[in-house]
Amino acid sequence: MRHRIFGKKLHRNTKQRIQLFRSLAVNFIQNDKLATSFAKAKAVRPFIEKLVTRAKDDSKFSRSYLSGKLNNQLALAKLVTVAKEMADRQSGYTKLLKTNPKVGDNSKQALLLWVKEFPAKILPDVKKTMEEPAKLSAPVVKKVREKKRLAKK
Repeated sequence: MRHRIFGKKLHRNTKQRIQLFRSLAVNFIQNDKLATSFAKAKAVRPFIEKLVTRAKDDSKFSRSYLSGKLNNQLALAKLVTVAKEMADRQSGYTKLLKTNPKVGDNSKQALLLWVKEFPAKILPDVKKTMEEPAKLSAPVVKKVREKKRLAKK
């Protein structure tokens, strides 16, 4: 039984797993996205969330803690700036999107993104679509009208 056991081992010993999470987190922080296997993305996501929560404090202790976890000063500086931008959020700083499987072995792939970038680039703003339905395509206009009709009932 796996009672009170958190996380996945990913077929690695402890030191290898810690180094894998560290390198994935640094890569994600520096590039603002991470394309990797679904299992690795799902496993590293809580690690990154905890780092962002710690970086929101921005004290001397937090910086030394984060420096020990990341071992990269550029990534640490960028993480602190991202945490300041997400100061109003309690949690849920990252978004995990499934992508097409890998060609060679058909393994599941995923894309990890910051939430601050996700709605602006991919999803349309709901308020704008409710106010200006004439500028949108026909299927979107139909959905907006359905939402308005259901909201009136």
